[in-house]
Amino acid sequence: MNIGIITYSNYDERVLMDHHFVIDDLFYIVQNDVSYRAFKIEDNKGKIVLSTDYRDTQQGAGYLNLPIIKKDMELIGSIYNAYMTPSTKCKYKTTWTVNSGVCKNKKHAHGYADMLKKRARLSLEKYIERI
Repeated sequence: MNIGIITYSNYDERVLMDHHFVIDDLFYIVQNDVSYRAFKIEDNKGKIVLSTDYRDTQQGAGYLNLPIIKKDMELIGSIYNAYMTPSTKCKYKTTWTVNSGVCKNKKHAHGYADMLKKRARLSLEKYIERI
C-alpha cells in the first residue's frame, strides 16, 4: 500500500493512500496551511513515486504540480481632498498569481487553479488504492 507523507516545517505526517484519502483536503492544506512544505508518495519499498518537491524528481519520481493562489496588491496612487472624510483615497492594482501564472482577476485565477487541480487529481488517483 502506498503511503503519502505531508511535510510541515516542524514534523512529517504519514497518510495511507487508500479509499479514505480525500484529495480535496490535501488541496486545502496546500493552499491554506502556512507551515506546509511538501507532499510525496512512497511505495511499499520506500521508493518515492510522486512528489511536489522538484529535487525528488532526480531519483526517478514524478512531479506533482499543486496550485497555490496568491493575491498581489500594488499601490498605484493616492488622492488627497481636504473636504472629504476620509481625506485620502488610494488606488490599487490587484493581480492574482497561480504558480507563476499571472491573472488579472480572481475568476480567471480560480479557473486556472481548477484546471491545475484537475490535472493533479488525475495523477494522484493512479496511486490511491480503491476497494
